[in-house]
Amino acid sequence: MKNLSKYLYRTIALFSLPFLLSSVGLFISMIPKGEVYIFFDSFFYTRKTFKI
Repeated sequence: MKNLSKYLYRTIALFSLPFLLSSVGLFISMIPKGEVYIFFDSFFYTRKTFKI
């Protein structure tokens, strides 16, 4: 029974991955590119200052 649930999780993950990637791609394409760059700049800046 445990093996069955493991395979079920794998198949669900495999099927949901393309949908996740496509939705993320759509989300990124909807956001203006300038805002994305500003977000990444601020993110890396905070990582540099706090040394996470």
